[in-house]
Amino acid sequence: MRFVGGAYDRQENWSRMLRYVGHWVAFGYGLFAVEEKATGRYVGNVGLARFERGLGEDFDPFPEGAWMIAEWATGLGYASEGMAAAMAWQERTFGRSRFVCIVDPVNDASLRVAAKLGFRPYREGLNRGHPVLLHERIG
Repeated sequence: MRFVGGAYDRQENWSRMLRYVGHWVAFGYGLFAVEEKATGRYVGNVGLARFERGLGEDFDPFPEGAWMIAEWATGLGYASEGMAAAMAWQERTFGRSRFVCIVDPVNDASLRVAAKLGFRPYREGLNRGHPVLLHERIG
């Protein structure tokens, strides 16, 4: 979560929840909440979205893979397993597609997840003034 702004306050959480619901209504896909099976504890979110980041026509119109996992749950497979399931569902539902994602260049854990999922970097960019690596996965 530290690479996407850290913990959010109540107002930001509410706005994010509405944005996530809006993806499902507008596009028929979005992010899934992830819970620890044994306890029901919230782990984070995984899925595909259209965030309109202004990163260009080679990025913005495509479903963007997104995973945000609580620090206590990193390294337990939630991001890679959840994203693999979300992308498989997306392809079953809408057909094979090009997926994109951005990763902070110093976020080694997410770079490993992206590679494991078949994403490959194709250029650098800026998201909200911060450097990111743009990745693609072609169905």
